[in-house]
Amino acid sequence: MQYIKFTYVDSITGISIASEPAQNGPAFPPVAGLEFTWARESRYPTDVPEFFGTCPDDSNVQVDGVLGVYLQADWETVREDEMRARGPQTQFEKDQSRYTKRAAVKDELLAYMAADNMSRVRSEVWTVPDLTSLLDDPAVVAANSLMGTLSFELAAQQIQAATTPLLTPEIKADWVSRLEAHYYLEG
Repeated sequence: MQYIKFTYVDSITGISIASEPAQNGPAFPPVAGLEFTWARESRYPTDVPEFFGTCPDDSNVQVDGVLGVYLQADWETVREDEMRARGPQTQFEKDQSRYTKRAAVKDELLAYMAADNMSRVRSEVWTVPDLTSLLDDPAVVAANSLMGTLSFELAAQQIQAATTPLLTPEIKADWVSRLEAHYYLEG
């Protein structure tokens, strides 16, 4: 099977619309067994749409309108890039995209905060009992729990609400800014 990118050709002359407008109406290029799979919709509107499809190995793809021949892995990568470029469409898809991104960074954020705390113990700014006393503040416990549920906005609010004197305004600002960087509120 061949994996190709193509565009319309004039239905009578066979000349690609990349060269000149289709005076007789558009058609797919005359490639035997051509099966359309998807279009690069993220670039619409466009004068030269890009379509992607497949055809049998023995099909002649050296015809006007065929814009490229790909290895299967490369063709699939282009398709994945297109799907990402289109972005989510429904509110559910937008939410799913946001929380998928948050899930990917959750452990990194928790690890940063833990390492940040341990650096204070190692530099003797805090003691081990200080570190464990963080869990005496209900807001700190809530923030940890909320991060686990990917509720970064609520976790940031809890960090701000923490009353333990160990979490200085600078620490709170640092942690909250890191959470805010991963809200992913746009599409």
